[in-house]
Amino acid sequence: CTAQGKIIPASLRADQFKRLIERVEFKPSTLYTITEPEVLLREIADVRRSAVAIDDGEFNAEVRCIAVPVYNFTGDVIGALGISGPIWRMSDQVLKSRAKLVQAAATRLSAEFGASGAAKTS
Repeated sequence: CTAQGKIIPASLRADQFKRLIERVEFKPSTLYTITEPEVLLREIADVRRSAVAIDDGEFNAEVRCIAVPVYNFTGDVIGALGISGPIWRMSDQVLKSRAKLVQAAATRLSAEFGASGAAKTS
């Protein structure tokens, strides 16, 4: 239910992710927490396509977060870089502009781990 917490599952192969979903107990942290496996599957598919994850009050109802993957020299996801802020400061427009900053920082960090810019897709 966090932006950074969505990046890692999005990097898993489909069979790995399916096994994870089968073992996870879906407990809500807020009214906005994803608690249905089908909804999470769609959310993770979106994260895979965009390489951006958003937590829109799913962990803390007063906080919005955005995260992007960090890659290593083989193109594998080795972590996530994200920012969080109060919902009243993180409008959709602010999230989009901050996403570009976070992506640029993650690209620089990935380069430190030897990433060439061409990341693997799941």
